[in-house]
Amino acid sequence: MKKTQALRDLLGFSQTELALVLNVSRSQFSKFEIGTRDIPKNAKYLLAEMLSHIQSPDIPLKRTAVVQEQMVQLQLQLQCMLKENEYQLLHTARKIEASEKIYSTKVRVRHLVDFLSSRTDSNEISKAAALRAIRHTADKSLQEHGLTSITKLKIKLEVLQLEKIFLDAELRKLLLDTDFIGNKDLF
Repeated sequence: MKKTQALRDLLGFSQTELALVLNVSRSQFSKFEIGTRDIPKNAKYLLAEMLSHIQSPDIPLKRTAVVQEQMVQLQLQLQCMLKENEYQLLHTARKIEASEKIYSTKVRVRHLVDFLSSRTDSNEISKAAALRAIRHTADKSLQEHGLTSITKLKIKLEVLQLEKIFLDAELRKLLLDTDFIGNKDLF
């Protein structure tokens, strides 16, 4: 069974598919695999021809139409992924810039609120309440746009930059593949 299973694996067919191609029933082919029954001579000849064909050095798989089609699809998919990556890079860089601006502004606000709070007289209750409200608003903003958030965005940006390098390399590798006769002007 292992030998015939290896043949099926080499051909890439399932047991049912190979039985159909050889024009025998699946159960007949199953029995052939385990060695309890033979298959007709014409099926054996076809199986031998198929094995010979797939192992022939005259047929480089990279030149087959299906592989060419797959390579073109890969090229298009990589280009789409690269465009999405470029968008994400730009979007993340803008988020970092905005968060850093908000962060520095709110840190200044907190610094001034702390300064003004130290100078507020206990008789100025309305001023102290206003400063607490301003501090609360600044603290909420710092939670959303603080150093943790900025650091996460910077890490995401670095990962996106690495992804861009990888995608560019994959596209170059595909372009340099000498067996690829695809649409190179898509690059």
